[in-house]
Amino acid sequence: MRVDGGRRAPTTVRHLLTHRSGLPDYTAEDFDYRRDQAEADLLRMAGALPLEFPPGTRWNFSNTGYVVLGILIGRVTGMPYHAFLRQRIFSPAGMPTIRVIAEAPAVPHRAHGYLPVAGGWEHAAWGAPSLSTTADGSMLLSLRDMIAWHATVRARAGRCSPRSDGRAGSPALRRRCRRC
Repeated sequence: MRVDGGRRAPTTVRHLLTHRSGLPDYTAEDFDYRRDQAEADLLRMAGALPLEFPPGTRWNFSNTGYVVLGILIGRVTGMPYHAFLRQRIFSPAGMPTIRVIAEAPAVPHRAHGYLPVAGGWEHAAWGAPSLSTTADGSMLLSLRDMIAWHATVRARAGRCSPRSDGRAGSPALRRRCRRC
């Protein structure tokens, strides 16, 4: 899947997973969070962004890369990325309450974001519903889910090969994870 019309060096799935794609973070002040964005719009936006560096040469966190990765998961599997994650990762890991952010369903005991303003607090700005289903952090999870995730990661940590373990995230993250 090309998002740039073939104008630049290819970005691999590994680049997207490890924040080494060179795609800058789309979460800039000029991005319109109140406008619904179709997948085609998000891919067009990602393809139009100038790369920060050639793919694979550096590490830099990128929400844009994860948005593209979520769209790719949907196209390859034929299901939304969040349904794929539930089926293949979250349910087997024993994470019963994790869900995509949605406007309609009430979430018991949910903490909601607020912003400090003069004289108190106000609700965080509303964002378009379509942006609450992208793969760059649009999930709600409970403490129970976090505990299950931690247990699963710790149980699987010894099964990773040194080669695959060495590819996960940034060098600083890899050092921290080895101490867990």
